[in-house]
Amino acid sequence: SQQGRSILSMDQRSCQDIYGSLAFLVCSFLAVTFTVLPLLKHLYGWDMWYCLQVLWAGHKGYSQLAGSDSHYHYDAFVVFDTRSQAVRDWVYNELTVNLENSNHRRFSLCLEERDWIPRLSCIENLHSAV
Repeated sequence: SQQGRSILSMDQRSCQDIYGSLAFLVCSFLAVTFTVLPLLKHLYGWDMWYCLQVLWAGHKGYSQLAGSDSHYHYDAFVVFDTRSQAVRDWVYNELTVNLENSNHRRFSLCLEERDWIPRLSCIENLHSAV
């Protein structure tokens, strides 16, 4: 609409009305982006990387392993000297009581004498427990 007219005779507020709000929005967006993104990367960098990897794996078609929600799911695998009576007493009377029977958070412990299948070898029991 202003074609052919001198720039000096143009009203300066007409450009400000059109491009002023757009420039304000773009500058505000860039300022917020360049402030928030480095802050998020510093605070949650590894978490965002892990979530991105999980989403990418799901996108590629990976899923959980078939036996991941089986009956033998343990939170910890406890290895201890089964020949020492003092160690066995502490594990069964202190450790398992405090971790497995706690009211706040219950852990499922895998103990060799209690949870391993007798007919399997040591390696097979370790594989199925872990």
